[in-house]
Amino acid sequence: MVVIEARNVTKSFSAGDVDVQAVCGISLSVNAGEFLGIVGPSGSGKSTLLSLIGGIDTPTSGQILLEGTDLAAISDDQRTLLRRRRIGFVFQAFNLLPTLSAIENVSLPLELDGVAERQARQRAAAALESVNLAHRAGHLPSMMSGGEELEQLEDELRHYRA
Repeated sequence: MVVIEARNVTKSFSAGDVDVQAVCGISLSVNAGEFLGIVGPSGSGKSTLLSLIGGIDTPTSGQILLEGTDLAAISDDQRTLLRRRRIGFVFQAFNLLPTLSAIENVSLPLELDGVAERQARQRAAAALESVNLAHRAGHLPSMMSGGEELEQLEDELRHYRA
């Protein structure tokens, strides 16, 4: 089953008098359970493509379909709900809220989606446990090492590949 599909996607930006073509005619499909790596040199459009696939931005032309739904054809609120419920990002800078603990950062999207605080915290605790970070649940992002987080994520990926 195709989960994500990009059909001849382009994305252009205007920088003053110059038009920049960040993504040009990309087509791809990802089936349920597949892993896809997007690689290329700096400035080649990788982050822009991921923003399009994740519904953060919309293409200049072409289509991005998530489980058959054209992301450009739905409202911003609907895209927000899709991102909250169906799409996950691990940003290079992590984008954690600096005043919230690890468990609060993990449980916040669940609470915003209407999950009761107690249940959200339980699910967040289980998620932190699954990536060997339960011992850091009460720590603020500034108290956590990015390298440690990356190491834990790499361990999880090794586990899934085995």
